[in-house]
Amino acid sequence: MDQMLAEARAALEQGDAGSAAGMYSRILELDGANATALVGLARAAIALGQPDQARQMLDQLPEEMAKDPDVVAARAALALIDELGETGDPDALQAKVEADPADMQARYDLACALYARGRTGDAMDALLASIRRDREWEDAKARKLLLKFFDALGPGHPLTQKGRRGLSSVLFS
Repeated sequence: MDQMLAEARAALEQGDAGSAAGMYSRILELDGANATALVGLARAAIALGQPDQARQMLDQLPEEMAKDPDVVAARAALALIDELGETGDPDALQAKVEADPADMQARYDLACALYARGRTGDAMDALLASIRRDREWEDAKARKLLLKFFDALGPGHPLTQKGRRGLSSVLFS
């Protein structure tokens, strides 16, 4: 069971939410009370753009799991999705950024649209590029969103670690 959980987690961390969801579902078929698999399946649902399903899964967890880092991260991801609301089309926003690289709002909107579609790594790259261009735009709005991405992924996620290194590089260069 531990090996299956490790493989599912690795798939999710590598951005293969579909495979991860399948693996977590198989684990739950074998052990319907496996809270770790349920949290993993909820995180996969978030990555697949199914926040309502993720909420239902998280609501099934026992109360003693509320402070588990993966549960905290999943709830932070759901809160961020709610906060972002409707986002634009990433392709149209990318074209807008390419047409006017100084359009900081378009850059921010692009990052939001990418995140909402499960492209967190690309969203983080867009925010880092924005911070590189103007780190103080709208009271450091891009940096603050990037920090929320880190919270939503959790401290151990490879993208969080990569993003933190990128942010440090930008801020201290």
